[in-house]
Amino acid sequence: MDADTRTRRVAHHEAGHVVALLALGGDFDSVSITGDRRSLGHVHKPRVTHSAALDRKALPAETDHSDESPQTTDETDLPTDAEGIIAVALLAGSHAERHAFGAWDRRAAAHDRREARRLLERRGASDRARALPSLAAALPATEPPRTTPPNASTDPEVEQDLHLEERIAERLIRDRWAVVEHITQALLEQGCLSGAECRRLEARILRAIAPAE
Repeated sequence: MDADTRTRRVAHHEAGHVVALLALGGDFDSVSITGDRRSLGHVHKPRVTHSAALDRKALPAETDHSDESPQTTDETDLPTDAEGIIAVALLAGSHAERHAFGAWDRRAAAHDRREARRLLERRGASDRARALPSLAAALPATEPPRTTPPNASTDPEVEQDLHLEERIAERLIRDRWAVVEHITQALLEQGCLSGAECRRLEARILRAIAPAE
């Protein structure tokens, strides 16, 4: 793979992360494709500071040239908790890369999937702790049990949640592909964008594609 193609793949991957994060009410400081020793691209300080359900608007469908009819993402399926939102954003990067190039980087996809699973395992532990206060001390606060394999969960509910978040990530990327492309292009031109710059780009593109009332 030549350097230009690699850079474009990374730009699409990082754009996918931030588009999904913004769509679900999250925020971040900046996104870059300049890279460091750990990765070629990075979303800096992703976070969810409020319930995404409060501010989220219907996600518009765009023209899809595949055999499947375009659909909007069902609001009732979208996560509103921080772990679920960040998990979807993590998974969305590889879906953006695959949408653009037909395949994703397996190593990057596996890393993002592990991190998403870890978040969902932590959410499950927190839910159990709230439901069963007497067992709270026995549940892991931030890490899954040491006996859990790195690429699979012993909890079938976590795997079910991961599958759902994967589908949501794929739909978000398809529904907001125009935003992904514009943020990708801006990253290729500038190398780094602030969260505020991405939000402005998102708002401008969504206004442009919104159906006339």
